[in-house]
Amino acid sequence: MRKLFAFVFLPLLLPLSACDVSEMTTLAEISRPYAGVYVCEELTLGGKDMLPYFDSIELELGYDGTFTLSYATPFSDGEYSGGYEVSPDGDEIRLLVPSRGRDLPRTFSFEGGALAIEHNLGGRLLFAKFALP
Repeated sequence: MRKLFAFVFLPLLLPLSACDVSEMTTLAEISRPYAGVYVCEELTLGGKDMLPYFDSIELELGYDGTFTLSYATPFSDGEYSGGYEVSPDGDEIRLLVPSRGRDLPRTFSFEGGALAIEHNLGGRLLFAKFALP
């Protein structure tokens, strides 16, 4: 049994022993508790409620650092995707929105398991709140 351990498991553990503590990640970075599918609970444009115009709007934060925003209306549906990053303290999420061959970062607050998106769109404030169902 000892020979089996030394032959099989020791080579797997050696790379871990070479890690410095500063190179290790936090539990939140490993488990990504913020990953999941969020449902849009509130959507306004210039103060007008826009949610009735949609059958569904969902934002998925994947474990691989990508996001997908999908929507469905009575007439069409679609999706938009890119990457995302989370601040070290977990209170902000930065969506990396692809635009003309580069990623445009957009940072939004993430509190209490809900993501609040505020963006100036044509001189009017677009506000969306996404939360886990």
